[in-house]
Amino acid sequence: MTATACSGRSTPLSLRRSRLAAKLLFALSACANHDPPSDSGLPTSADATVLADARLHRDALAPGEDAYPDEDAVAFDVYVKEDSGAPPPPISVEVGVGETRFEALNEGQTVSITRGPQGGDRHYGFHIWGGVRAHGLAPSAMQVTLTVRTATTDVALSRSVYRLDLMPGDGGDQIAGLRELLSDCCLAQFHPLIMRVEVIDADGLRASDEKQVMGAECPRGLPNPTIAPCP
Repeated sequence: MTATACSGRSTPLSLRRSRLAAKLLFALSACANHDPPSDSGLPTSADATVLADARLHRDALAPGEDAYPDEDAVAFDVYVKEDSGAPPPPISVEVGVGETRFEALNEGQTVSITRGPQGGDRHYGFHIWGGVRAHGLAPSAMQVTLTVRTATTDVALSRSVYRLDLMPGDGGDQIAGLRELLSDCCLAQFHPLIMRVEVIDADGLRASDEKQVMGAECPRGLPNPTIAPCP
């Protein structure tokens, strides 16, 4: 099988395929040399993804041949991913507290325990108001999981899962007033606790944070305001 070149000469298809391969490799090498080596870990045009599917013959290129392959001679596709030049924003999340506004937590800080309107005794009658602040994550329809556990015995005291929208605020998108119902307030009172948050945004990005804090006193209240919840 032969193909006719622009000069009118008849050139074997195998030679034309070999020439296209050489030209393609030369072009890709020239593109790669436009960018200096980078040790930043960010992609450059030299890191472009190139996929080529060509049926090429191994025959050597004949001296003096200057044929131009037609579209049917070789089938190939090239895909190049352009470098945007801007690094992605850092992703992070902070666990916090607060009933009406987000309050950041410090290690070892004492957190208040609230008696809930549902009443009850030491079991499920108290909660901690939790909060979340996020950076670099999609704030809408975010899945938020808040947990509280004892720091010394690793007993789970609370697990709450929300899907909600964070609102813009100081230092990032945030929300407060998330009720973390305690299975046993007396295991939290005056004990070190681990408060943790895990989030997944609408794009599937994940982040987590935790702080060790100290539980405050479980307050007295109805139905027995004169009796302490914990013996």
